[in-house]
Amino acid sequence: MSHVTQFLDAMERKDGDALSPHLAEDVVLKSPVLVDPISGKADTVRVLKVLLGAAGTFHVRDTVELDRRVIVFLEITSGEAQIEGVDDVRLDAQGLIRSMTITWRPLPSVVLMQQKIAAALGGTPLTLAPL
Repeated sequence: MSHVTQFLDAMERKDGDALSPHLAEDVVLKSPVLVDPISGKADTVRVLKVLLGAAGTFHVRDTVELDRRVIVFLEITSGEAQIEGVDDVRLDAQGLIRSMTITWRPLPSVVLMQQKIAAALGGTPLTLAPL
């Protein structure tokens, strides 16, 4: 749990440079704002730094520790976007983060955040359009 705690502390401080030591080399990030998963430590850190740069705040509300798995309940703000999130973090045998699956709500705030970071990640901003 040591790596997860230090990783989450760095996220709350918005210290992207402190994330890398807590990730496995082959870490996989599944994000609600990207279609394809991100693989590898360098690309995962790059995406997380972009997110931290767009976030006003990143706050961990609670964690639940299971065997080599941590569920993280969090809140992110960015301008009008108020996001509630749940991260499913899986660890390798050394306790390093080997995968993160991120779930956010509500959808309008997710789209606002995606619009803020899309260009920096090489994507196209999405629009939420009512039928």
